[in-house]
Amino acid sequence: MPDSVLEIIHGLSLTRSEDEIAEVVSQAVRTLLHADGATLALRDGDHFYYATGEAVSPLWKGRRLPMNGCIAGWCMTNGQIAASADIRRDSRMLAEIYRPAFVRSLAVAPVGAGAPIAALGAYWSEQHQPQPEELDRLQAIADGAGLAMANLHRANAGHPDASVPSSAPGERPVRDRVPLGPAIEGFLYRGLRPNSLQAYAFALGCVLVATMLALGLQAAGVSGLVGGAFFFPAVLLALLVGGSRSGAAAAAFGGVALYYFLMEPPWSFSPPTASDVIDLAIYAGSSALMVLTVRSYKRMVQNLKQEDARHLILALEQQHRAKNAVVVAEAIVRGGLETDPVQARIINQRIRAAFADVDIHLRSRRIRMPSLLNQELEPFDLARFDMTGDAETALIPEVSSIFTLAVHELATNALKYGALSVPDGRVELAWRIADGQATIFWRETGGPPVSRPEKTGYGTLLLGRLVRAAGGELVISFPATGATAQISLWLDGKRSPD
Repeated sequence: MPDSVLEIIHGLSLTRSEDEIAEVVSQAVRTLLHADGATLALRDGDHFYYATGEAVSPLWKGRRLPMNGCIAGWCMTNGQIAASADIRRDSRMLAEIYRPAFVRSLAVAPVGAGAPIAALGAYWSEQHQPQPEELDRLQAIADGAGLAMANLHRANAGHPDASVPSSAPGERPVRDRVPLGPAIEGFLYRGLRPNSLQAYAFALGCVLVATMLALGLQAAGVSGLVGGAFFFPAVLLALLVGGSRSGAAAAAFGGVALYYFLMEPPWSFSPPTASDVIDLAIYAGSSALMVLTVRSYKRMVQNLKQEDARHLILALEQQHRAKNAVVVAEAIVRGGLETDPVQARIINQRIRAAFADVDIHLRSRRIRMPSLLNQELEPFDLARFDMTGDAETALIPEVSSIFTLAVHELATNALKYGALSVPDGRVELAWRIADGQATIFWRETGGPPVSRPEKTGYGTLLLGRLVRAAGGELVISFPATGATAQISLWLDGKRSPD
């Protein structure tokens, strides 16, 4: 059983199916939160279904409900964590669902940033008030599950936004058919369980294909090690898909086939000549080197995954501490200005604006432009922004992160020196998609007269480097009426569209 969030993230990085993800997170919730039950509910259009139910007594595994029919749907719809110390007094609960179950208290966290794709629930049989640290742990596990599911969808469909179509009630959703190329790529990415019968069977199949190709060349009059060259890709494929032992088995099968079918005289196990021994030794050494190299590479990849998991935990911890610092600062301001609530509100608004980007963007899915801008500009007072653009415009994580930094930097400068530094100032914000690029237009009005600063700030310099490194373009100008900016990035995150 995992006893830390880090171990849970590590376990999630090794999962290869939604069932494995559900098993890891449900066991983790019960262990870390001392819960009596846990569920993972997966979104399915305007419904959701319970993919798992780990509990002291049966819950709702396999049951399908409308999004407005239960607290899990509410959690996914609103993208917020929900907790209830007594479900009998909570209007968000569906009585017919909870009445037969043991559940008295619960907490449910959204899975997936931007548009949640699932909800992770923890349940207690006795009345229990979920504490902030418990909710933080639940959300951290849910975030890890979101990343694992996003990676799984990429592997299955070769696309970060593989969709899950609706299915009949009570059934698991059926995925859309995907092209053969991405399907093969996903198979190679996931592989087979090492040291399994399927892995060894796959190794044997690779060798059989290589043997048939080699015999085809032999029948065409080509002899020698040219035909034997087919066995090296067979060994490599078995290594990548089935693991080290599968690759070693493929090398052994290939050696036998090479000796029996291709050595002179073919189709016999006659005593090898000195030349045969040298050829087989070269083949064995090359195969061994291949096995050791791929094994070392896989170990390095595993270490990188563990390091990435540690970085994720540290990022979540820093995010949590920073948010707590903002809450404490706001409480101090409210307490010190009890007689002047208007001034306290203004100061707290500026505190939130200064820390607007403290919510570290660990996105793994596309996000729509309106959602991105609303999340980033909410602390700066959305009523002061006039936004226009296609509401369906969605950005991949690499592009949305840069746009987030750009908008935050522009808004911070406007709050210090520009339109947002005075009560009547406004910002016009528009975006468009054209020729494979997403472009944001920023224009400040109603603020104090501006002029080009004598020295470019560090934030603006860093932003320019990030945009140029992504092959985009950043143009900032300072007319007297207010600062303007234009940021353009390729939709696929590359220097030029394919």
